Amino acid sequence: GRPVHGCQTRSCPVLTTLAKHNTVELMNHLLSDTIKELESSESHKRQGVTECIHSIVKKLDLKVVPYVVLLVVPMLRRMGDPSPDIRSLATLTFAQLVKLMPLDAAKGEVPGLLPELAEEKVTQKHFLEQLMDPRLIKDCEVPIKI
Repeated sequence: GRPVHGCQTRSCPVLTTLAKHNTVELMNHLLSDTIKELESSESHKRQGVTECIHSIVKKLDLKVVPYVVLLVVPMLRRMGDPSPDIRSLATLTFAQLVKLMPLDAAKGEVPGLLPELAEEKVTQKHFLEQLMDPRLIKDCEVPIKI
């Protein structure tokens, strides 16, 4: 319903302002807790989180660079969402994030980032490097002769 959408619309600017003034703390919360709602069966939750991520990425601009790797894969997943509104917004956000990826040279070393998020960043960065450059994918041995 309508009340939920209104709440989402009002909360995104608040979260974006918090992200501008306390980036590390807000991103830790967003990436360790809130982002899980992108997998919700309820479309209004996926929509709200996608809207907030889009708003934060847009407003933080270069300040979001240390977190780009952690946001790309969730947005990639939402590009296949059943809801056309979520798909569209996720695609826009994904495009913004991909443009910023080359600027992220840090190998998971973001001051104040929760340790589990730092580990996740290393894993996601490795996955994305392989996605962007298939030469980095190691050959896999098939145990059955073909």
